[in-house]
Amino acid sequence: QNLPDLTTHPVVFYTQTSDDGVVWSEEWKGPYTNNQGSVIQSTNRRYIRYKGILTTGDERWTPELLRVEIEYPVAAPLPPVITSTAQEDGWTNTRNAIFYFLGSESNGVTVGAYYYALDSEINTITGVKTVNNYINITGVAEGMHVIKVLAQSDWQNNSLCSGISEYRFNIDITPPKKPGVKNSSHKQYEESGNNNFKIELILEDNKGNTINVSGMEGVSYILTKDEREEVDNIVDSESGEIEIRGVGNGTWYFKVKAIDKAGNAGEELVYCIKVNYKGGIITKEKVKIYPNPNKGKFKIWYELAGEAEEVKVKIKDSSGRTIREIIGGKRVGVNEIEEEIRNLANGVYFVKINAIRKDGKEDVVVKKMVIYKR
Repeated sequence: QNLPDLTTHPVVFYTQTSDDGVVWSEEWKGPYTNNQGSVIQSTNRRYIRYKGILTTGDERWTPELLRVEIEYPVAAPLPPVITSTAQEDGWTNTRNAIFYFLGSESNGVTVGAYYYALDSEINTITGVKTVNNYINITGVAEGMHVIKVLAQSDWQNNSLCSGISEYRFNIDITPPKKPGVKNSSHKQYEESGNNNFKIELILEDNKGNTINVSGMEGVSYILTKDEREEVDNIVDSESGEIEIRGVGNGTWYFKVKAIDKAGNAGEELVYCIKVNYKGGIITKEKVKIYPNPNKGKFKIWYELAGEAEEVKVKIKDSSGRTIREIIGGKRVGVNEIEEEIRNLANGVYFVKINAIRKDGKEDVVVKKMVIYKR
């Protein structure tokens, strides 16, 4: 503490400590006569106060010049809990991040400052000091990083510090490379009678700026007849092997781009195929009725080799009269209908499925069904 010049003001001062700031049972220590300041070190007391006393007998001066109480922490702040706009132990595609420091004062100690360091050791000498409980770091290089933070109590001489907290985060702002084609069921621009399209892609992250990259998350793709339609940045498949069954006839554009784990999307690959499928989209072998025989409650299972324009299912009796007509699912693959027809007599009935293809042609399958009630 700075004192007046002793040649002008004959002053000495004393210090006293207390555990609780209420009971001051210890003796005053002193006198101290260094007018340049006094270093008071204590790690086992919470409160320190001092007083200055004139040594002159002049009654114009008060015998006690000054009394100030200084709160000194009995314990260090707790290590701060770090949160951030950058995902912890994950990848982000921005070079700027905000870090927040929480919880250091939860044990009753007031924090006077925080010290932080990025990718280096930290103490109150090497760290960057801030009085805020957050920092905004910009322009961080690509790669893997760790920020270290400690909290310092509000006592400036011989201050107590918390333990060091660490927060690891990774930055990747470089998009992955444009996908390549390793194998494909269809040659580009050449007409094929195969309506099941398969392609195996070559996916590779771009290590142009750093050897530490986030790696591949997957791909986003569409199969469209509109060459202008764009691919979004939502991962549709984590694999580079894509299969699209039941492609309709015509010219199609398979558009795909790679997405890394930081969310960067690469350049789009466009692969053109032409399909001229002449086969049926449904066969008798791909239709099942179960249970069969049944008591009027049954399921119709069928599998389409290609997407249908419309699927009509008719239940007919032995005379050919339609008892029930149902609109069935038309998607590629397995479709199922659950049906119950009450008050049917025992006998033979027929399930007729009409699948109208995209090219206007119609595939028809008829299966026999037996109803038997005891």
